[in-house]
Amino acid sequence: MMKRLLYILLGISLAACGNKASKAPQVEEPENSDTVLVTNAQFELMNMAVDTVGMHRFEKVIPLSGIVDVPPQYKAIVSTLVDGYIKDIYVQEGESVRAGQLLFTLDSPEFLQLQKDYLEYCSQLDFLESEYIRQKTLFAENIVSKKKFLEAESNYKVAKASVLSLKQLLSQLNANVESINSGNINKSIHIYASISGDITKVYVTKGQPVSKSDLVAEIINPKEKVILLSVYEKDIFDIYDGQELSFTIPQAPEMMFRATVHKIGKSLNGSERTISVQAVLTDKTKTQLIVGMIVHASIIVKAKEYLSVPYEALISKDGVDYILKLNKKVENGYSFILTPVETGVRNEDLVEIIPSKEVSQGVNFLSKGAYDIL
Repeated sequence: MMKRLLYILLGISLAACGNKASKAPQVEEPENSDTVLVTNAQFELMNMAVDTVGMHRFEKVIPLSGIVDVPPQYKAIVSTLVDGYIKDIYVQEGESVRAGQLLFTLDSPEFLQLQKDYLEYCSQLDFLESEYIRQKTLFAENIVSKKKFLEAESNYKVAKASVLSLKQLLSQLNANVESINSGNINKSIHIYASISGDITKVYVTKGQPVSKSDLVAEIINPKEKVILLSVYEKDIFDIYDGQELSFTIPQAPEMMFRATVHKIGKSLNGSERTISVQAVLTDKTKTQLIVGMIVHASIIVKAKEYLSVPYEALISKDGVDYILKLNKKVENGYSFILTPVETGVRNEDLVEIIPSKEVSQGVNFLSKGAYDIL
């Protein structure tokens, strides 16, 4: 390398002639020199710093985004199964309920009709069964035609199937089938919680007409909160079950939470080419978060130590990277040597330095302010 000498002068130089204006510090750059001299005053004024080339930990971090949610098996949608009118409401949003707790009552003309149909089919069933048996016996003795027998068989089986299906539907509507068999018909349906949890939504008011397709309420089990994350295709092979991750929420960015990867999806989602990852939370974190919160997570997937220097210590010139290696401390400042280096990977503010004869671990260099003097 061609040698050059750079002198950095501080202070104000006054011109020999009387009224000339003051000039800024001058930098002399003699050719054929790779030495850079920095005065003590310049070093302090420009907040320069000398450090040692050393080993630093480089981490590959995958940034992720997601949402606080509850797995499907811990959510329940409350609906009516039949059309009707909301008679009474026994819960409010935010209230905790247990499985089997009464939530609403519904008055339903359709429910009345179902009970009526059930009783009618029940009353016909005994007669149709007897007629089927009689026709079966007569057909076996060749007294009646096969058509007559098949008609009786069909009527009986249709009635029997209707009774069974209506009985199951009435049971789903929480009706007392035994009481209905006794002739007691009720116009009101009781709607109960299917799981224990919190009422997150109530979609109806008292007296409101609802159809069987309408949502009445929503229940979630807050003890089963998880975070659902999206991982891009290029990062999939760096994710595994049991992996630890950290995340924050926009509502409290200063708070750091922890979670553990629990389940990894098996197929890519849409055009975004992402895969779903579920992470479980600690019991304490579950109580601090609300379903629907957005989370910003990161996973450290690789960590390795490299010989490195701060990125700001590099000087790039004509496609070559340099550092200012400390040559010696002189009486009025510092003597540095402009030294070429081969760089490797970069991690945030650090850059890897490939060891060489001129630069190795323990070498002192100008870590701050290099660009200010060249």
